[in-house]
Amino acid sequence: MCRNKATILSTILLFLCLTAGLTAQSGIELRARIETGQWHPYKIAIGDFRIAVDSTQEPECWYESDSLRQLVKRVITEDLDFHVFFDTVSIKQFYLDVWEITEITPLVWFRMGAEYLVDGTVAIDGDDLIIEYSVAEIYNDGGTNELKRERLKSKADNYRRLAHIVADEVVLRTAAEEPFFTTRIAFVSNATGHKEIYVCDYDGANVKRLTADQTINLSPAWDRREHKVLYTSYRRDKQQIWELDIRSGKTRLVSNYPASNNAATVSPDNKELLVSLSKDGNAELYVLDRDGKTKRRLTKIPAIEVGSSWAP
Repeated sequence: MCRNKATILSTILLFLCLTAGLTAQSGIELRARIETGQWHPYKIAIGDFRIAVDSTQEPECWYESDSLRQLVKRVITEDLDFHVFFDTVSIKQFYLDVWEITEITPLVWFRMGAEYLVDGTVAIDGDDLIIEYSVAEIYNDGGTNELKRERLKSKADNYRRLAHIVADEVVLRTAAEEPFFTTRIAFVSNATGHKEIYVCDYDGANVKRLTADQTINLSPAWDRREHKVLYTSYRRDKQQIWELDIRSGKTRLVSNYPASNNAATVSPDNKELLVSLSKDGNAELYVLDRDGKTKRRLTKIPAIEVGSSWAP
């Protein structure tokens, strides 16, 4: 990585959310408008995310920053295009030529149909990527109402995560809906010839393998903080439940009762596990604490109970 010295919506507001400063329709109002056909997707423009550099930066830094700038903009655009509540607004070169415009200002975006604008800067600082961004509503006179401004910093290869964070804030600040772009999917793949646990972004990108047990791993389940994954494994030639800390890569054995230990799910308070155990002869449902200690048995049925889940 190179080194860098630089540190570097037109709708009426319906309500202000006192706790988060939101400026969008309430969920009830939004749903009512959708059901009556009086709603349309929010029109949002994604700026170019300029490169924040100084004149002393080496040429290769400019190239690297420009590449990341384009990647960040693409991820944000794809996120918002995917969301049912948004349509992204593209630059219409024909109008720019007719209007003889050389600079894309908020007023220009408004004239091209945008109600909101997300823009910012991208910079490289050593091995880190810095994104400074803002989300704003655009008025018909070109004025703006800034809804969010933030500075994000992480390793450059974590650019997708940062871009997803920006897109999440757009959803939260404009639609007042719970965003999901930073969520991840845990799944099983036999791409290596063995069934291993993997994770990826919500859109299937950024796939990472979590286990290398060279055996059968099944039924991955997130804990409520999304820092750990529980899964069923045959890594010791026996069906057991293991926990993997994604941040450290460390694993620990959670449930090792006689016979099968299978399909753990985590309680809403993150303190208990619901699992299927056959330690008493038949596969039944049990509640364990996070260390695997049995707290209570839930079922006693002459059949196989497995694949349970918690109510919220």
